[in-house]
Amino acid sequence: MSKSVYVIGPESGPLKIGISSDINKRLAALQTGSADKLSVHYSTDIPDGKARAVEAAAHAMLRERRKSGEWFDITLDEAQDAIREAMEELDKPHEAPVRINPKAGNFLVDFLERHDLTQAEFGSWFGRARDSIWRHTLPPENKHHRPVSDELAAFCEAYELLPDPKRKRLVLRLKEVQSEKALSGGAGVRREKGDE
Repeated sequence: MSKSVYVIGPESGPLKIGISSDINKRLAALQTGSADKLSVHYSTDIPDGKARAVEAAAHAMLRERRKSGEWFDITLDEAQDAIREAMEELDKPHEAPVRINPKAGNFLVDFLERHDLTQAEFGSWFGRARDSIWRHTLPPENKHHRPVSDELAAFCEAYELLPDPKRKRLVLRLKEVQSEKALSGGAGVRREKGDE
């Protein structure tokens, strides 16, 4: 099944980039809530799963120009360029993520080296002392070796799947949480749902 990635809006802007399986119904629904005459300025059919990814990537590229929700203060050319660039990026071959096997030898040592992390830094993300991480980095035949917990293995696998920009944001956030805990005597800062 395919969907249309579209650009809809009044002649004077702003423009909405979205997806729909029926562009005419979508235009009619949007027109109901708008005092301005809306038009479909551009649309292209894309397989459903890829359409969502193209829409999200185009939104990310244009985030600095977002007015509200999926509406952007951009020209039609800028909207089309973002959609085309998103499609090209998604068509590029990407390196397969490294698969984590916590039962395979020293996977944690490999993980830490691959991402240039220290045992202390990695342990602090989980509220663990450095001396609790080193046991996981020992060869399995060592009597002090401890198997990696499901929590650590799941984190490592999820971390491997993130693209670099998201990894960097995650590391920055983990460091912020670590600083907040240090400033508050270890209790951390409690955030309520919806806090940004």
